[in-house]
Amino acid sequence: MLFNPDIGPFVAFAVAAFPASTVRNWLRVWVRDKLSLPDPTESDVKPMWGMIQGLTPDIVERLKEAGVSSAAHLANDDPIRLLRVTNIEWKNILDMIDQAYLALYVGDSISALRPLGIRGAVEMAELYRRRQHRGDPLPAPSGEVADALKIGTEAVTNLARNLAHDPVVTFLNRLWFGPLGHGSTESARLGQ
Repeated sequence: MLFNPDIGPFVAFAVAAFPASTVRNWLRVWVRDKLSLPDPTESDVKPMWGMIQGLTPDIVERLKEAGVSSAAHLANDDPIRLLRVTNIEWKNILDMIDQAYLALYVGDSISALRPLGIRGAVEMAELYRRRQHRGDPLPAPSGEVADALKIGTEAVTNLARNLAHDPVVTFLNRLWFGPLGHGSTESARLGQ
């Protein structure tokens, strides 16, 4: 029997005495044990948390409690939902998602882009936007980006173009620099 009526008073006490997240976690473990289900943290999927700067064990735990199990999940999650359920600062959520999104494209090479001023997908997309505005074949940093990623400049252009036209990256850029972010970028000043 999955639920034993003798533990009813214990469940009522736990719900009243412990935070909801603690009770949920305990209940997940208990049900997993009763049904002999594998622990989802024992998956072969690599979380890739190390690719994102600024993550602390506390923030990773809060993200996991919100159902975000990897950097890939973080890249595709709703930032407004994360703000509501994790209580992590707005700019930090946008920055983490931005970094995670670029990490999906370039993997561990993201660390080679940081010294070039590219921490996330928004900065990478800005390379293409600058090219479009100025009519340059490629902005000056593109050769350095190609070297850092160990790919050709045409591949850098393709990556930057894909990110510049990606709806998630556009959304992150608007959230960061739009009315909620109170900032501006070169492309925002240019009306793009």
